[in-house]
Amino acid sequence: MRTKQQNIHLIQRLSEANGVSGFEDEVIEIAFDVLSSMNPTVDFINNLYVNLGSKDSHRPKIWLDAHSDEIGFMIQAINPNGTMQILPIGGWDPSNVIGSRVRVRNRQGKYIPGIVATKPVHFKNEVDTHLGTTFSHLVLDVGASSE
Repeated sequence: MRTKQQNIHLIQRLSEANGVSGFEDEVIEIAFDVLSSMNPTVDFINNLYVNLGSKDSHRPKIWLDAHSDEIGFMIQAINPNGTMQILPIGGWDPSNVIGSRVRVRNRQGKYIPGIVATKPVHFKNEVDTHLGTTFSHLVLDVGASSE
């Protein structure tokens, strides 16, 4: 039986694990480890299955369904000034993303902190203001000065 503190620690680990859609391996690994005594299995698209025991057909079956992925972004392009164009993965409202702290995973698997930015309002023209914020207006800034 897990203690309250162990459960809190597990929830923290799962919440802090990286799991953008298509890259849920870290979340699945944590769940697999916690459920190891129950003989978990994973299929080719990272669905995790656990059979809790009895195959008695007269007993009710319960199915717990949950997502292991989270919404995130994909780098579409790196601009000459070092900022990055992003595309959403999952459901985002672009106007809610401005100013969000993010982490960018590089080719070596390290995470670099960044922030989502947009053109300052005093630089926007009438067309930009009228159209509202779209993902094409957003950039991700990690403090780089060049591509």
